[in-house]
Amino acid sequence: MSDQLGIAQATLRTWERRYALGPTLRTAGGHRRYTAHDIERVDYMRRLLKRGVTPREAARVAHDLDTDEVAALVAGDQRGDAQLSPRQTVDAILTAATEINTSRLTSLFGGVLRRDGVIAAWNSVLAPALIRIGEQWSNGTIDVVCEHVASERLVGELRLYSRAQSAPLSRSGIMLASAEDDQHSLPIFALEAALAERGTGCHVLGARLPWSSVAVLAERTEPDAIFVWATLERRTDRALTDAVAALPLATRLVLGGPGWGSRAVARATRVSGLADAVDCLLDE
Repeated sequence: MSDQLGIAQATLRTWERRYALGPTLRTAGGHRRYTAHDIERVDYMRRLLKRGVTPREAARVAHDLDTDEVAALVAGDQRGDAQLSPRQTVDAILTAATEINTSRLTSLFGGVLRRDGVIAAWNSVLAPALIRIGEQWSNGTIDVVCEHVASERLVGELRLYSRAQSAPLSRSGIMLASAEDDQHSLPIFALEAALAERGTGCHVLGARLPWSSVAVLAERTEPDAIFVWATLERRTDRALTDAVAALPLATRLVLGGPGWGSRAVARATRVSGLADAVDCLLDE
């Protein structure tokens, strides 16, 4: 086992002791033996560690996946997905979503993030794939569950990628949220990962953050910047005006997404894409 995976015996014993990641089969004589599934799970943890994931997080992920998912992920790494063009990767993602092949989606999403980096992966593969999946659902070709599964798996890989960067998280720093009544949050997690890749941690507040909460947040923490994403069309309202007025002078408000349209919001900076958002939030 140690020679097969290139992992020292002492390391294997440590993983078994600390994370319960080890052999599950016992012989008649009471000796523990690694099954094929045990080996695949340990091998997947090794692969996660090579990506920069912490041992504790890698063990948690390896434990959470069922045996079929682990086997598929290991096989996916060996299939040479890194050689696929962006268009081929988008096609593969659409196929996996249509088949509700969660392990394949995980492998494709994680692979393109590691290969291309967040911004390039988002622009050339991830966003186009999500658009195509949405179009297929809109015209009735696939069920909405395919879109939900793909989005959930992508969020998982983006957050795993963010944690692997070990970006320092300040007390206030940068806050990310979706606008009030807007439940679309995937771009927020992509932005979190892109910032982490640049060495900056941030606080993700998720979807549907009320403007009153933005005001409370600004008053209590005085963040350096607040980014708010909007997919749905926004209209001028008193709550937004009050929230902007409550921002400390040092706090920058950055708006992204098609929901803002062309209208101006006082004290706010508009960004046109993921790379633009990163540069703006890092003030570069």
